[in-house]
Amino acid sequence: MAIDYAALRQIERSLAPDLIERIRATADAIVSTKDRGGKVAVVTGSGPNVHEGVTTLIAELMRVG
Repeated sequence: MAIDYAALRQIERSLAPDLIERIRATADAIVSTKDRGGKVAVVTGSGPNVHEGVTTLIAELMRVG
């Protein structure tokens, strides 16, 4: 599956700067945890509180490590 960078840029442009900073900080924390050999847990619910597309994205993240 190819990454659609144009779509990602469009989404980023629609987000508030403070939200973008929180997303980057979270991504940095995940990466640094994995770099140290740690594990990352994702806790999600089922049903209406998690969009079905999100579960696919989480599965892909798990697949690629």
